[in-house]
Amino acid sequence: MKSKQYNVYTDGSYIPETKLCSYGYIFVDNEEKIKYQYKMSSIDNTGLKSMYAEMKAIMYAVKLGRKMKVIMKIYTDCQTIINILNKGNTKKYLSKYSSFISEFVKFMKKHKNNYLIEWVKGHSKNVYNNYIDKILRNSDLELGVLKKVEIHI
Repeated sequence: MKSKQYNVYTDGSYIPETKLCSYGYIFVDNEEKIKYQYKMSSIDNTGLKSMYAEMKAIMYAVKLGRKMKVIMKIYTDCQTIINILNKGNTKKYLSKYSSFISEFVKFMKKHKNNYLIEWVKGHSKNVYNNYIDKILRNSDLELGVLKKVEIHI
């Protein structure tokens, strides 16, 4: 039996006022049915800000994809993450943020057979990348909890 394929769009955001990051992903299947999830947490390395959140989104998406036993093509609008994964270009970041970046790279290498990852231009005409961006930006941050919002694409 052939595994179901999904395009997965990820995004991360840092909210300076709360010092919290939000991160999320959407899974889009061939029939364009959308499943999404987002979370919020305090940030360990504030220097990484939204890149930290984006990495968290990618890791959670990979975990869910493995649990669902699906094939994923992950899209991120963070070129730095693509460089880190594809070129091993971590020296610039490892000096300050070694523990989290190392954890991320190790996790992604361990699960490399479960996904492909590509860069997508942020804030462009890609409807799904814009959709996850809107979910994170338009979420209600009362009491540090993200609430589901209605967004139509």
